Amino acid sequence: MLDSIAGQFPYQVSLQYYSGGWIHYCGGTILDENHVLTAGQCHPVPGDLAVAGITDLLSPGFEVQARTITRVVPHPEYFGSVTFLSFQTL
Repeated sequence: MLDSIAGQFPYQVSLQYYSGGWIHYCGGTILDENHVLTAGQCHPVPGDLAVAGITDLLSPGFEVQARTITRVVPHPEYFGSVTFLSFQTL
């Protein structure tokens, strides 16, 4: 596995939940300043974080930006299996 360099993937976020520390569980793509697109099977919940700027999950560094997820909108036709409708916006 190779580390990325700062700024290489400015649209990528790490979705994280808290369990004694913040833990990465899925990725997402920034759509605009208020929305992230992720896979339907990720199951983010309000209170989780979307963190941008991480180049190494084991050592995130100081140039990250984190935003608390406040709302999750699954695709209305996604029913829990991996399909072409497996996405949601945050």
